[in-house]
Amino acid sequence: MKLQKALLAASLVITIFSCKKDQTKDINQADWDFIQSMSYRNSGEVDLSSLARNKANADTVKGFATKLNVDHQSAKDDLQYLANLKGVSISSTDTTYPHLKNELAATSGRAFDSTFLHIESTNQQALIDLMQNEIINGHDQNIMSYTNSYLPLIRKHKQTADSIIAALNY
Repeated sequence: MKLQKALLAASLVITIFSCKKDQTKDINQADWDFIQSMSYRNSGEVDLSSLARNKANADTVKGFATKLNVDHQSAKDDLQYLANLKGVSISSTDTTYPHLKNELAATSGRAFDSTFLHIESTNQQALIDLMQNEIINGHDQNIMSYTNSYLPLIRKHKQTADSIIAALNY
């Protein structure tokens, strides 16, 4: 009887461990690709918005850059936590944002503000597209929850960039 209870307990521990592993580690290719792409983009947005916070000419643009920085840092941190939970190692190789940062750093004044806002309008739309693709093709519930929680914020960023562009005639 004691041996039977011990085997049952061991079986239960193995079952729980296996379920937890399957639940937290196995993700499909779309989910993996999303984590990688979103990681690049969040890091890039933090870098670009940091530059804009210091270099923007108009207070409205500085305020927008500050909001982007805070929101994308939060999204970056949440994604890193999620990647760790899923056992996904995030690569830091991205060539898009360093190029954009160099392009942006070469401008100043009104030209800087305009360039930054147009880059952000394009980037935020790309993030919206990336997140909508994850909603369609992803299957991990934690990643879907992350996507659904940040998508409205990214849409708001896109709307804000476009509104500032219109208001400042950029």
